[in-house]
This record gives sequence, structure tokens and C-alpha cells, in this order.
Amino acid sequence: YERIERLPNVKIIDCRFPSRMLIERAKAVVTCTSTVGYEAAILGVPVFLFGNPFYEFHPLCTRVRSFDEAFATFAKYKDRKVTEAQTEAFVASYLLCSIQGAADLQEGLQDGKTIDAVTDAILRFSESATASRARSEATP
Repeated sequence: YERIERLPNVKIIDCRFPSRMLIERAKAVVTCTSTVGYEAAILGVPVFLFGNPFYEFHPLCTRVRSFDEAFATFAKYKDRKVTEAQTEAFVASYLLCSIQGAADLQEGLQDGKTIDAVTDAILRFSESATASRARSEATP
């Protein structure tokens, strides 16, 4: 970290510092897959991604596919706009596709609730996909 901190315009922040305070002052956020990117998108701050996080389809997220294109892509951060309704729809869609369960897998495995929730979700998805496939094959 000492070598990275010597770069111009780079400051290493203590991991206990509230990320929201940084995001609210940022022009944009660059990350691989951190949930700070998700938080930034929800707060209306453009996000540039080097990875494939679960929130990559949010309208404020832009995938950076190579370091060669990075700076040209970063220069377009002001072009990224989103309405509150778009963000609300994104979060609602995400929640509809989520499975409730324990964040602590050890706890979830011990009480069986997480395994049951994931199993039920997989079975529902499988049944839905099978029914959808059957409908599309039946349609001339």
C-alpha cells in the first residue's frame, strides 16, 4: 500500500471510515466487484467496473474492459445519468430475484433455513424455466 499511496491523487483510507461519506464526495467510483460500487450507484454516483459484480446492470455502471480504454471511459463519467425511478426499479428487481437467508453460511447451515430457501428458489426457477420452455415450444 505504501507504493500505491505515493501515486498522485491517491490516498489510502482506513477501512473503518464510512464509505458513504467518501461516495457522496466522489465524482465517480472505480472498483472490481466491491459493494461500494453498488452503494455508489444507488446514491447516484457513476461506477466504473473492472469486474462482474451483481449490480453491473445498473444504468450508472460502466464496464471497463481493458486498461487501455480506462481513461477514455473515465472521462465520460459526467455523461452517466439516472433517474430515481430507474434506481428504484433496479433495486426492486434485485430484491425480487434475491433469496432470503443467513449471511453467515455457518449459521444458515446449522439451522437449515438457508439451505431450504436456496433449494426452494432453485426448484421454483427450474419449474418456471421448464414451463416457459414448454410454452415456447408449443407456440407455432
